[in-house]
Amino acid sequence: MSVDAKSMARREAAIEEGLQRMSAVEGTILGIVLGTIEVLYGQPLLYLKNASQQGLPLTLNPSVLYRGLTVSVSSAALLTGLQVPLTGAVRSAITGGEIRELSATEL
Repeated sequence: MSVDAKSMARREAAIEEGLQRMSAVEGTILGIVLGTIEVLYGQPLLYLKNASQQGLPLTLNPSVLYRGLTVSVSSAALLTGLQVPLTGAVRSAITGGEIRELSATEL
């Protein structure tokens, strides 16, 4: 393994450990933020995909691209805000609260 690969592996392990140590409130906040970011970059792409499939004219007008943004953000933020801490709770139940990677049979 090269030095860069080892460095990357160490960083990934540190991030994984940090995510495992996150509280439910921190996980919820992280999920809400990430869900919001996902919608902010994905909404225009989704509009363009749907418009091209329906034969509608393509536009870069933000008021068209981001139509329905509030509902989309609310939905994604709620779902991701629940998904992150619930995933952590399930992982903690599987590992008994121990900070470690899941085994192949536990995945």
